[in-house]
Amino acid sequence: MSIFHSVRKGLLVLLVILSVLLVVSGCGGDEEAVAPAGPLKIPVLMYHEVTTDSTKWDYATISPEKLRSDLTALRDNGFTPIFFKDIDQARKGKANLPVKPVLVTFDDGYYNNYEFAYPILQEMKMKATISVIGWSVGRQYHLDNVTLITRHFTWEEGKEMYDSGLVDIQSHSFNLHNQSDTENGVAPFPGESAADYTKRFKADTQKLKDLIESKIGNKVIVYTYPYGVYNETSEALIKELGFEYSLTVDDGVSDFNVSPYLLKRINAPIEMPSADLIKAIELGIQ
Repeated sequence: MSIFHSVRKGLLVLLVILSVLLVVSGCGGDEEAVAPAGPLKIPVLMYHEVTTDSTKWDYATISPEKLRSDLTALRDNGFTPIFFKDIDQARKGKANLPVKPVLVTFDDGYYNNYEFAYPILQEMKMKATISVIGWSVGRQYHLDNVTLITRHFTWEEGKEMYDSGLVDIQSHSFNLHNQSDTENGVAPFPGESAADYTKRFKADTQKLKDLIESKIGNKVIVYTYPYGVYNETSEALIKELGFEYSLTVDDGVSDFNVSPYLLKRINAPIEMPSADLIKAIELGIQ
């Protein structure tokens, strides 16, 4: 009887081991894991220019001191800046998100991001995402080569920031960041057919996506809408082209588990004290 019981016990142990192996193997591989249950409210902060010239400070342009103060407030209140791709890694079970994640974004790709924001990110070891306008990369003049524009950083400077592991470069359109009587961001031109609009939007979007991926090396998964203008067609097209997130200028905090598209952001203008920024963030993630 003792031999029989020993054999049966051995078989039971073997069955348990096999069951555990089957469960583990089912969780492995490259299969996409189910997104974390419940709300996933991640605040997305919005910045544009950073300059020491106080005459330019406004809702979209802040000082280096203001940026450092905001980032310090984030750190002191337990927030950790992440990349959009970090969310993907967490969804696939390949990484864990910090307890209080936050996304720091800059629009347009100004040289002052490289000159002032990048050193602060290095100093504080914090991550940020910069969405560039394709045609303006490395330029100080408009396409007419006569009209001065605010200087934008070069592809080489963008790659330097990306290679540091602290900056991700994403899309703000190649040449759709325009407003006039006939243009308003990605909106169709007056009288433009659906077919012509689709062709124009896809060509512009794919052009910058290819440029960033070849010049910088990172995967382009975020589309930041110029002026926050979007429509159902543009949303369908960016998804078709492989974009996993889209950003608006609508104020607030979105739930990524509801949708990773048309995400709201919190603007942090020069007149907003860092303490008030934290209050807005905390209110948004409740």
